Amino acid sequence: MASEVVTGSLKAVGPGSAHAFLGPFNVAVWGSINTSLATTAGSLSATLGIGTGITVAGAAVDSVNVPPGTTIATVSGTSVTLALPPGYTSANIVTGTDTAAIFTGAGITYSGTFNIERSFDGCNTWLPCNIGGAGTLAQFSVGTVVNVAFGEPELAVYYRVNCVVYSSGTINYRMSTNGARASSIQFGQLA
Repeated sequence: MASEVVTGSLKAVGPGSAHAFLGPFNVAVWGSINTSLATTAGSLSATLGIGTGITVAGAAVDSVNVPPGTTIATVSGTSVTLALPPGYTSANIVTGTDTAAIFTGAGITYSGTFNIERSFDGCNTWLPCNIGGAGTLAQFSVGTVVNVAFGEPELAVYYRVNCVVYSSGTINYRMSTNGARASSIQFGQLA
């Protein structure tokens, strides 16, 4: 349970929310697809509203019709077989169509490029971050799932995820921190 969490989604060129972090913090970025999921009580077979974008087994399913932790075991067009987490059976699946189901993880991609950026001057100038000692830019594209931890020693250094090229899909992000030595300041709180 993080003490500060910033989340959002990008579906066009442009930045997400900016926050200043002090101390250790995490950045996670991933793709998702929102489509309907039609299920029948007692059956592991289900139907998606769209078949594009969900092409491989392993995608996580977030739906009121299935238990938390459910994934896709097989996929063929819009027909899927569900895999349930330990302790659940097909009796835990309800009949209905969830029009707000969200799919993430394996095989769920976006088409675009984003930077993890920071600002030292109150959000006027933004610089792409670097990862590792070789100076590699924190720039990712075409469905990359990112989970990275940073440590910021300076007060009021702002971070954001910025989409610089966009073609399709949803780019989700989460920045978070926790602990007595970690703190954050929401954009607009500094004078």
